[in-house]
Amino acid sequence: MDEAIAACEQAVDMVPTSPPWYERLLVGVGPADVICGDFVPAVAAKAIACGAQLIVVAPYEGCRGSLVTALATSAGVPVLVTRSSTTTNTIVAATDLREAGYPVIRCAADLATELRRSLLIVHSTDRYAPPTLRGELATVGRSFGAGGDVVTMEAHDPADAIIGQARLHDADMIVIGTHRVPQIGVATDSISQSVVCRAHRSVMVTPLRVRSSTEVSGADRGSRQRAGRRAP
Repeated sequence: MDEAIAACEQAVDMVPTSPPWYERLLVGVGPADVICGDFVPAVAAKAIACGAQLIVVAPYEGCRGSLVTALATSAGVPVLVTRSSTTTNTIVAATDLREAGYPVIRCAADLATELRRSLLIVHSTDRYAPPTLRGELATVGRSFGAGGDVVTMEAHDPADAIIGQARLHDADMIVIGTHRVPQIGVATDSISQSVVCRAHRSVMVTPLRVRSSTEVSGADRGSRQRAGRRAP
């Protein structure tokens, strides 16, 4: 019980140091409930039961990105890891472009419009990115009602590249997606997990539709084929 009380006090203490937009996301929040049990299933069950649209968690020492991505996929709603910020300028949409409909860009664009921020779309991959991709992604961002810039790059460590772009543009939030494979039953996105742990600003992890093992292997084959079509 003492540990539960300490965790509640930490969450309350985080509110005054959170970014200004944090309060706007929490408009209409009702009374607090105390729940017990394993963190991910207990919180996910509560979120589903009350029809939550967002789960907010405070960062902590040794924060495990796997817990955050598992919570997002289990509850089926975005999870926001909130960290203090000195800016109110930019929201980064970090996308691997493996999902139809650009759900991460859409989520980030909606937030950018609601919170009056600029949108920065970042596509970082360890494979080849065609030169036309930047213009295509800029068009996607505008179609969702948010103007901004686009960065595409090849990087050995995509998570490090995403965080680096967030620092370079002094962004106050990164939006990134996570998948879950049914046969495994857990989120498998190491990039999302790494960004959650290492980012210096808030990170919103949004769950993407569940992908079958066949789709996962097919996406990997497609990525390898694109890697083989490098520009001269």
